[in-house]
Amino acid sequence: LEAHLACRLGKLPAAAVPRIRACFESYGLPVDMPRLPEGKGLPELMAKMAVDKKNVGGAIRCTIITDVGASIDCPQPVARETMEAVLRDAIAASSASSEPPAKMA
Repeated sequence: LEAHLACRLGKLPAAAVPRIRACFESYGLPVDMPRLPEGKGLPELMAKMAVDKKNVGGAIRCTIITDVGASIDCPQPVARETMEAVLRDAIAASSASSEPPAKMA
């Protein structure tokens, strides 16, 4: 998700996204959002993001990737609308998955 966010923000070239994905996959790390449980969606994800330790003053802050193995040193504020757009895309992709829904506290 962070690679897609950085790309949407213009901080990461689109060509780097598949390279980052392949790198994570080579280590067996997750690269897709799990399918959400029935009745859960964007509002619940945004509520979870609101309590992330990187946030300051109610602003969502994320690590911004600038290249494979590189990022901006400090988490950066991200507009709520931008974060929602990235999550909407991820939710849509996960809805098409045949994986069972994830558990969400």
